[in-house]
Amino acid sequence: MPKKPNPLPAQSYLRKRLTYYPDTGLLFWRVRPESDFSTWKSLIRWRSCLAMREAFTATTRHGHKAGQIDGVPYLAHRIIWKIFYGFDPEIIDHIDRDPSNNRIFNLRDVSQGVNMQNTPQAKQSGSGVVGVQRSHKSNRWQARIKVDGYYVRLGTFNTIAEAAAARSAAEERYRRCRRFQKGNGERA
Repeated sequence: MPKKPNPLPAQSYLRKRLTYYPDTGLLFWRVRPESDFSTWKSLIRWRSCLAMREAFTATTRHGHKAGQIDGVPYLAHRIIWKIFYGFDPEIIDHIDRDPSNNRIFNLRDVSQGVNMQNTPQAKQSGSGVVGVQRSHKSNRWQARIKVDGYYVRLGTFNTIAEAAAARSAAEERYRRCRRFQKGNGERA
């Protein structure tokens, strides 16, 4: 289970510290007042190094923009959501699957299940077709579909084309029920 993110600061606090540009998806540090600093030296250091410069420029291993506010780490898309909408999101999904694209129209607050539907097909997929894989035991192609949270086996086939056709037929059959998950971010 993923680690729970740090609680976000208040929207008003974030708006005092950061400026968000929705058309680019970038955050910039605002100039902070002298009262925010305990020493003149720290004020000068802040203003010369960070004020009016891009914020959250570090990149995580998954490609998300990240940074810190008051020494606490945050992901940029969660900060942006709070600045724009004023509430803490459950999970932020990047609709186009680009974790560095933080334009507001590309972000949506979703559940874990919906977020998992918007994942690309596994790179190690041998078939390139959703719901079709090679059986290691029989060296034939297996087709399956997920319905109501359970996988339904559609059979094994000699060719990938036959397995893909069976998968497509099953999608059509279950589409009327609106109960199956097409996979890789698509919903019936």
